[in-house]
This record gives sequence, C-alpha cells and structure tokens, in this order.
Amino acid sequence: MYFLQQKEMLDEESQGRITLGPLECVETNTQKYVVTFTTSQSFIEVPGWRKGDIAFSFRTTGEKAILLFQPPIRSNYPSFMVALTGDYQLTFNFTLNTGTPKTLVIDTNRKLNGGEWHKIWIDYNEHHVRFMINTDTRMVDLQPEEEFGPFEGSMFIGGAPTEISKKYTVKQGLIGCFH
Repeated sequence: MYFLQQKEMLDEESQGRITLGPLECVETNTQKYVVTFTTSQSFIEVPGWRKGDIAFSFRTTGEKAILLFQPPIRSNYPSFMVALTGDYQLTFNFTLNTGTPKTLVIDTNRKLNGGEWHKIWIDYNEHHVRFMINTDTRMVDLQPEEEFGPFEGSMFIGGAPTEISKKYTVKQGLIGCFH
C-alpha cells in the first residue's frame, strides 16, 4: 500500500491510522459504552435482566451469533436468547413462566451483518411481549396464565459459555460491537 500526502498540508506531529478488517468499534460520542468482541468465544457475564424494557445495539459482519442470553436456572424456568440467525434474520427464543418454549423469527429488509448498527428492543406487559429490530416489530400475545419472566441468574452479552450454549442452534458468540 502507498499513501501519498503533500508535506506542506500536515503538521510534524500528524499521524495516519489504518485499520484492517471490515469492522471498527469507534464511536465519537458514545465510545465508553461500546464493547468490542474480537473472538466468537468472547462474552460478558452481567447480573440478569429482572424486569422492565431492555434495549441494545449491535453491529457485525458475522453470519450467526448469540447477542444476548439469559439461560434458565433450572429446566423449564423462564429464559431468553436473542441471536442473529441469518443475513436478514433475528431469532428470539424464550421460555415463559409456564415452561412453554416459544420461538419468534423476525425477517427484516436491512442486512443485519453488513457492519451497520442495529437496535433491538424488548418490552412487555401482562398481555403482550414486543420484539423490535430497527423499525420491524413483532408482538406475542400472552394467555392469562402466561408470564414473560421473571428471569433469574446471570445474563450473557455477546455469547455464552460453551457448556451452556452447546445445546442451542446458534453456539458462536458475536464478533463485532455491542452498545
């Protein structure tokens, strides 16, 4: 590679910067809130989601990835996973308080692994659960005896430990940015 620049246009202390690869997690206003995952085995374990809405953004060029995962503390307990499952597809797997597992696939017109930021938002009340990716929304109606949550245990961001993720379709973590 050759980089040409007129000498009189630069200060002596000027520096050039080049990055290799399709993805760079640099944000000027929100840099301290952006996490970069560089391997598919990377993840962050945080206290679990207990109640309220949850929203996050991600960007990647990877084909598939676990984005957010709160496994059940015992079998048939409430849990959820948000995973990138295709170029234009996100899958939400969740188990209700009744032990009923549900899968919701959202197809979108925007490519989800093209290196652009995408916003995910999950909110719920006693009647519905709403999943949103960018501006695409899907609602799940809850039966009177069904409840979304309460969730217990830790939540994993950007992936999950192998011993937990091995029984799921998407096993690899996010290579990319999370905000």
